Amino acid sequence: MLHRQAKGFAQNHKVIPAYIGSVGMFNDTKTVFVSPIMKQYVLVSERII
Repeated sequence: MLHRQAKGFAQNHKVIPAYIGSVGMFNDTKTVFVSPIMKQYVLVSERII
């Protein structure tokens, strides 16, 4: 189920290149998080939006 939702999300959104600085997980909730580092392309895109 989650795989289908993630696939649908990916198909409906534009690819934006990102550099992931770190990946981690909260042990108590098993939540995975990533810390992206913004590049110039993303900053320009946010200004347009």
